[in-house]
Amino acid sequence: MREAWETWQAVEKQRTASLARLGILPAGAATRAPVLERLSRETAEAESRRATLAVALAGYLEARRRAYNLKRWPTSPEDLHGPIDGAILQAAASAVFARVAELGEFLDQSAAPLADLRERLAELRLHYENLLVLHVREQAEAVRDELADLDGRWRQESEAAADGLRLYAHYLACARRIAAVGGALAARRFSPPLSTRTERRLLALVAQPML
Repeated sequence: MREAWETWQAVEKQRTASLARLGILPAGAATRAPVLERLSRETAEAESRRATLAVALAGYLEARRRAYNLKRWPTSPEDLHGPIDGAILQAAASAVFARVAELGEFLDQSAAPLADLRERLAELRLHYENLLVLHVREQAEAVRDELADLDGRWRQESEAAADGLRLYAHYLACARRIAAVGGALAARRFSPPLSTRTERRLLALVAQPML
C-alpha cells in the first residue's frame, strides 16, 4: 500500500507541475502543444495510480483488521494505528473519498443534458428522414450537417459518461470496503453520492446503440 501511495504521489506531482506550466504559457503558443500532450498522459496515469491506491488501501485495512483481531492488539479510535503511518492512511482515504464525490457530482450533472441530447438527436434523425422522403434536398443537407454535429457531441459526451460510470463503480466499491473496516477514515457515515436511480438512468443511456 505504501508503494501505491508513493507512486501516485510522484505522478500527481508531475501532473500538477505540468498544469502550472500550462497556466503561465500564453494562449496559442507553440510550446503549449507538448505540455498539453504531456498533461494528458500524466492525468491518465494519475487516475490509474489512484485507482490502484484505492484497491491497495482497502486491502491493507482489511488485512490490518484481521491481524489486529487475531493478535488482540489495541487500536486507535481514529483508525490510524500502524504499521503504516496514520497521516498516509488519512491522506490516501481522503483521496479515494474525494474522487468518489467528484465522479458522483460529474455524473449527476451529466444525466439530464445527456438525456436531452439523445432526445434531440432522435428528433433530428426523424426530421432528416422525413425530408429525404419528401425530396427536400437543400433542407435535408442542412439538417444532415446539424445531425453530424450532434452525433459527434453525443459520442463524446456519452463516452465521457461511460468512463465516469466505470471509474465511479471502481472507487465506490473501494470506498465501501474502506468505510467498512476503517470507518473513522471516512470522516462521517459514508453513503454513495450518486442516487441509484440516476446511475441506472445513465447506464441505460450510454448502453443505447447509435442512431
